[in-house]
Amino acid sequence: MAEPVALATSDEKALRRALEDRQSWPVLAERLRSANSEVLSRLSTAFAYDLVEPEHAQRRRRVGIYAPVIEAGDSAYPPRLRDVEPDTWAAWSAARNTVDDPAVRARIDDLRYLAEGPRRHAHDRSAAHALQVLAARDAWEPLERADCLVRAIEILTELNDQAARNEACTLTMACIDEMLESQPHPGPPLRLVRALTRIKPTNRPDDFGGIVDRAVARFEGSPAYDGALEVAQAAAADPARRETIRRRRVQARREAAALKDGLAKASALHDAAEMARRYGFSDEAGALLHELQELPIDDEEFERFTAETELPSAEIDAEIDRVAGTGASGFGDALRRIGSYGPPSGSDAEIDLELDKQDRDFPHVDLNTTDRARPRRRPGNRCRWCATCRQRRLLRHRRPMAGRPPDRTGNRCRNRCPAPSN
Repeated sequence: MAEPVALATSDEKALRRALEDRQSWPVLAERLRSANSEVLSRLSTAFAYDLVEPEHAQRRRRVGIYAPVIEAGDSAYPPRLRDVEPDTWAAWSAARNTVDDPAVRARIDDLRYLAEGPRRHAHDRSAAHALQVLAARDAWEPLERADCLVRAIEILTELNDQAARNEACTLTMACIDEMLESQPHPGPPLRLVRALTRIKPTNRPDDFGGIVDRAVARFEGSPAYDGALEVAQAAAADPARRETIRRRRVQARREAAALKDGLAKASALHDAAEMARRYGFSDEAGALLHELQELPIDDEEFERFTAETELPSAEIDAEIDRVAGTGASGFGDALRRIGSYGPPSGSDAEIDLELDKQDRDFPHVDLNTTDRARPRRRPGNRCRWCATCRQRRLLRHRRPMAGRPPDRTGNRCRNRCPAPSN
C-alpha cells in the first residue's frame, strides 16, 4: 500500500461520522474498526491504546506511555509503538492531514512525537493543545477528560513550556472544581489533583491547597477518603502538615475498623497498625496491635477443630543418646560432641534437597503465614539462598520448637544473604 497523503472521500466521511458525539477513545476506536475499511481499521489502532498513568512507572518502562490493551507473548493489540507497520503510520498520517479534529490531532501527534523523539516537539505542542480542547468538552467521559489533562500537563512539563503549562493547570483546577460538585466517582478529580502534585510547589496554581482541602472534605466518610488523604499527603510541602495528614490516615483506618466485625475488622486493624508502623507512630501502632490481639476469637468466624499428634519419643531419645549420651565421657565431652554434630537438618546440600522436595510435595506451605488477618509480604517472599535461613525454615517445618525464621529487612535477611529473595 502506497503511503496516502489524505484519506479517500468515503473514508473521510466515515471518520467524520465516527467523531460525532463520541465519549471516549475506545468508542471512537470501535466505530472505526467496524467501518469496513482497511485504512480506517488501521487508523482505529491509534485510538485503542491504554494511556499509562505517570505513577505506574514500572509498566511505563516495560510498554511505554501508550500501552497495548491485549498482550500475548510477542503479539499485542494495538501493536507496540516500535512495531507499528509503515502502512499503519500512513493511515494515521492521512487522517491527521485530512481531518482537523482535536481527537485526531491529540492522539496521532502525541504518538508521532513519542516515536520520533524531540525533533518532533511541535507535534507534542499540538497534542497538548488538542488534549486541553477535549478536556474542556462535557461530552467526554470524566475519566477520559482527566487523562487528557494529565497527559497535557506532562507534555508541557517535559517541553519546559511554563506559560502553556500554567494555562493547562488553570483548566485543570476548573475541571477539579466542577467534578467535585457533579461527579460521585472519586477517580477523575483525584487523578487531576495527583497530576498537579507532580509539579514543583512553587509552580503550582495559587489555590491548589484549597482545592486539595475541598477534595479531602468531599470524600470524608466514604471509601475514597484514604485515597484523598494520600493525595493530600503527596501535595503537602510542609513536613508538619504531612505528619498531620499521616495521623489522620491512621485514625481514619482505625475508625473504619470500628464499624466492621470479624475478619474484616481484624484486617482493617492490621492495615492501620502497618501504616502507623511505616510512618513511625509507635504508640499508635502498639495500641492498634493490642486491640487486634484482644479481638475475641469467636468474633473471627473460625471453626474450631481438634487434632492429636504423637512425638516419636523413642527416636528422639535414641538421637539424643547417640549425640551426647552414653558415648560421652563427661559433661564437657558431651558439649563438644553437641557443638561438632552439625546442623540437625543436615548439610547445605541435604537442606536444598529437602526444601525442594517440600516445595514439590507441599506447595501450600509458603502460601500460609502466622498472620491472622493477611500476610505482611507476598507469598513465597522468603530468603531461599542463605544456609542459616534455609536451616531455620526447615527446622520450623520439622521441629517447631527448635527455632524461628530470622527477621527480614525488606527482601533480604539479616544474615546479609547476597542473593535476593524469591
